[in-house]
Amino acid sequence: MEQVRLNIDGVEVTTTPDRTILEAAREVGIRIPSLCYDRRMDPFGACRICIVEVEGARGLLPACATRVTDGMVVRTNTEELRRIRRTIIELLLSDQPRDCMTCESAGNCELQDLAYEYGVKESRFSGEQHHYEVLADNPLIERDYDKCILCGRCIRICREVQGVGVYDFVNRGFEAVPGTPYNRPLTETPCGLCGPCVSPCPTGGSVSLPPKGEGRPCCCMNQQEAVGS
Repeated sequence: MEQVRLNIDGVEVTTTPDRTILEAAREVGIRIPSLCYDRRMDPFGACRICIVEVEGARGLLPACATRVTDGMVVRTNTEELRRIRRTIIELLLSDQPRDCMTCESAGNCELQDLAYEYGVKESRFSGEQHHYEVLADNPLIERDYDKCILCGRCIRICREVQGVGVYDFVNRGFEAVPGTPYNRPLTETPCGLCGPCVSPCPTGGSVSLPPKGEGRPCCCMNQQEAVGS
């Protein structure tokens, strides 16, 4: 396959034209933050956290869904980009429960990590918030739509990787959630409760029930075990 050459943050990158900006950047160790991206699935471009500046483009572009071109010049971490990403994080947090201290995904939450990285301690935005009942309609998977950021990962992994397609976005606008047909319990759908829809969730929107409440692993203990092994 032919090769293309582009510049990302001053680094000359040679890759193939089937790559996206996000993939090309990661090939050379340049991190572009994202929330809806998962390398196992097709680009979705929903969260807009991965926006970048491309010389000559009419606006900011999502790195996860923009193919590289020869001669492209990309900037991924300007102050303007950081300002916009902070605003996006604030908007997402404005509709999140304030229960990080007791959330099952605390310490393993990508939204929490980005808030820390970008120094977002609280949201400037206020307004109506979601208040859904937690769905625990089966013995293995719990869904909390109050923590969902509509990244679509659970929908796409079920459809594109597992080949089942239990979930899809239901309702519209503010009421949209990744639900099942007619809001049926998972046990009344083709779902096999296999669990891959839980692993890609970047927040606590979907968690596994069996280990819930048993405590989170300590990273210090993990490091000590790794040193001792």
